[in-house]
Amino acid sequence: MARVTRRRRFTGIVHFPAALPVGLDALGFDETVKIGVHRVVLALPQVDQSAALITPPQVGGRPFPDVLHNALLDGWGYRSSARLYYVNAAAASLLLAPTDQLATSDEFQNLGEAFLRWFEIVLPWAEAWSGVPLRQVGQPRGSVLHVATDNGLIAGTGIHFPRVFIGAKPLTLGQVRAAFRRAERGERLPTEHRLIQSAWVARLEDDLRRAVIDAGTAAEVVLSSAITEELRRKRIAPGFVEQTVKDANGIVGLIDLYASLGHAPAVSRGKVADQLARVRNLAAHSGRVPTAQQADLAVQHARDLVRGARPLPSI
Repeated sequence: MARVTRRRRFTGIVHFPAALPVGLDALGFDETVKIGVHRVVLALPQVDQSAALITPPQVGGRPFPDVLHNALLDGWGYRSSARLYYVNAAAASLLLAPTDQLATSDEFQNLGEAFLRWFEIVLPWAEAWSGVPLRQVGQPRGSVLHVATDNGLIAGTGIHFPRVFIGAKPLTLGQVRAAFRRAERGERLPTEHRLIQSAWVARLEDDLRRAVIDAGTAAEVVLSSAITEELRRKRIAPGFVEQTVKDANGIVGLIDLYASLGHAPAVSRGKVADQLARVRNLAAHSGRVPTAQQADLAVQHARDLVRGARPLPSI
C-alpha cells in the first residue's frame, strides 16, 4: 500500500500583483478561500494607532513568524487617505506536503500559478467597484536619447514610468469577500463590464482606435444580453430571439429594440448613433483613428449604457 505523506501547515505571505484599495472595515479580516485545489487562510494587515498597516497577529490560529518580515517586498501597504488603504500583501496559512526542497516542489509551484489565475479574476471586480485601474497603465521605458555634455556627464531625456492611479473608492469588507469568492468559483466580471474596462485602459494609453472599438462592442453586448434575457422571460422561442437580435443590425438597431421593450436607454438615440456607433464603425471598418474627444465621448456613452442596462452588483 502506498504511503500517504502527512501534510503540514505552513505560514506565508501572498503578494498581490496589484495593490487592493480597501476601507477600514476590511483591514484585519481573516477568511479561508479556495485557490486551485488548496484551501488557504488569508489575513489582511491591521491598522495601528498611527494609521500604519501592520502585521496581523496571527493567521489560521498561528502567530506570524518574525522571519517572514524580510520577505515583505513593499510592506503590507500604505494609507492613501482617511478612508482608503492600499494593501500589497496578505498573510497566508495553508497545508503542504513537507519536503527538503519546498520552493521547487511541483505542489508549491502549482499553487503559485493557481494564485495568479485566482487574482486575475479578483482584480477586474476590484477595479470595477473601486472606479479606477489598479494595474499599471503603460510599459516602463528608459530614456530615448542620451548625449555627452561638456562637463563629461551624460544627459538623458528622462525615464517614463507606467501610470498608477491613486484615489480609488475603497472596497468594503463585503466587496473584498465577494471578489475572493467569485474568484474561487471562477466567476469573472461580466463581459460588457470587462470590455468597458478594456476601453478605459486603451483610452488612458492613448490607443484611441481600440478604445472606441471596445466601447462599441461593450454597448452591443450589453444591449443584446438585456434584450435576450427579457424576451426569454416572455417565453419567446430561442431561435426567434436570436434572429431578432441579429436583425437589429448594430448598436442603433439594438437601442431601438431595447426602447421598444419599454426601456429608457441611459443615452439618447442621437448621441449613440453619432458619437458612439458612427465613430466605432469608422474605427473598426475604415481604420479611422478618432480624436481624443471622440474617444472620451464614446467610452462615456458606452459606460452609461452598460451601467443602465446591466448594473454591476454591489457585492
